[in-house]
Amino acid sequence: MRASLLAILIASGLGACSTQVLPTSSPARGGEPVLASGRPSSLTPQILAQSRRFRQDAGLRSDDLWIRQVAADPASAPGTLKYGVPLTPEEVRELESRNRSVQSIKEPVIDYGDSHPRDWAGAWIDQRNGGLLIAQFTERVNEHRAALADLVGPAAPLEVRAADFTLADLQEIASSVRGDDPWFATIPAVLYGWGTSVPVNRVKLEISSVNPNAASMIEDHFGWKGVVEVESDGTGALLLPRGQLEIVTTNPAGLPVPGLRCIAVADMPGAWETPMDIPHTDRRGFCALDLPATGYWIRLDQGEDQSIVGIGRAVVSANAKTRVAISVTAP
Repeated sequence: MRASLLAILIASGLGACSTQVLPTSSPARGGEPVLASGRPSSLTPQILAQSRRFRQDAGLRSDDLWIRQVAADPASAPGTLKYGVPLTPEEVRELESRNRSVQSIKEPVIDYGDSHPRDWAGAWIDQRNGGLLIAQFTERVNEHRAALADLVGPAAPLEVRAADFTLADLQEIASSVRGDDPWFATIPAVLYGWGTSVPVNRVKLEISSVNPNAASMIEDHFGWKGVVEVESDGTGALLLPRGQLEIVTTNPAGLPVPGLRCIAVADMPGAWETPMDIPHTDRRGFCALDLPATGYWIRLDQGEDQSIVGIGRAVVSANAKTRVAISVTAP
């Protein structure tokens, strides 16, 4: 399964309650970051989109210029390690302060919910509203609200809400999903992400398909009407056959250039996401990528500031090897 929002564990520590809870809250405060290279950082479209989505869900500033500036600042490294996207130290402190506000009540609230499995629909942090811990129940909501107020105090950062489905019901459905189920090919679609989403109180599925009726077909086939939320990329990019792209680099003297990051940007949105462990050219100035069959712009960069030293163009053919030679400005 490729990396997806359904595979991200909550940074605030509620991963035991939900497959995914993205932090959401008010804008963080802090000064402008210092640019390490004197210009906005160069980011892959995939990482830029991931950062934008995280920041929008977190209520942080999310325009592309700011994201690039933060990524170019060496001080953003700790935030990247902790949350997976570049964040200023001020933004990290903001998120951590929100999470600390619920740490003292998290465990007793979850323990209480687990002791009422017939009503319990899970807990998550609504950081868009200042870091509230949201506890959800399907029945006897007022009774549970009063019991929790007695347990953690009426002034605790807690809100109790009604939900449609219990956490146990959603987890049972999610555990029955099989990404390799051959039925999805009849849509056609590729299922690449799934899991329980406590905030929306649904099982979320992520698919790649061009079929506009894919969501209703899935609900009808599995009997999941109203219980699942299906997100489609609308392109069917993951249905593309694959091929291998070989990149050969040389400097102006004709010598190989090792240590360059090899980044492929697909013509078709969603066809390819740059992996976290980006491949580098070896001592022969060579790197190989296994890619969906479509066109690509190839970018070669180096150093902490990701300075671009070469750009090339290639079209990957299905079940074949394609080679592209790129002259770079690196020594």
